[in-house]
Amino acid sequence: MFRAPHAQPQELASAAQGIPTTNQTLPALGAPTIQASAAPAGSAMAPVIREQLLRDSRYPIHRIADRLIPYLRVLVEQFHPQRVILFGSYAYGQPDQDSDVDLIIVTEVAESALQEKIKIRKAWRKMPRREPLLPFDLILVSPQRHQERLARAAGFYDEIVRKGLVLV
Repeated sequence: MFRAPHAQPQELASAAQGIPTTNQTLPALGAPTIQASAAPAGSAMAPVIREQLLRDSRYPIHRIADRLIPYLRVLVEQFHPQRVILFGSYAYGQPDQDSDVDLIIVTEVAESALQEKIKIRKAWRKMPRREPLLPFDLILVSPQRHQERLARAAGFYDEIVRKGLVLV
């Protein structure tokens, strides 16, 4: 099984400054991407779904990429996240039939994180689909809080920086 390389201290510092680390830039090899239909107000670029990374057979997420991409499209088009990070078994483990998709969504949260999660899940339930909804575990965090956690580079967030896959 492939494991993402551990981040070096300079990579952690770069991540804390909002600069993608080496293991987060795999799709920069000329990957086809899906451009979102609209950028959030004040942003220079629309968020991009890293489709090639999702389909990369080195990562367990490739098994459900075709099912996950529509969810990411809705997320990008309706909620304009600054970053979506996949962690857990689909990023670097051994997912089984009971595994959920673990995502950290970095976004300006207008309401409480719980209310925002409810809105996201409602939008996903409205999607046309042929298969049952994917099970998700969502963690919403503001960009400021995300940067604070990256700067500390300890515990749970340290694991996500080292192993997580930036999907958007």
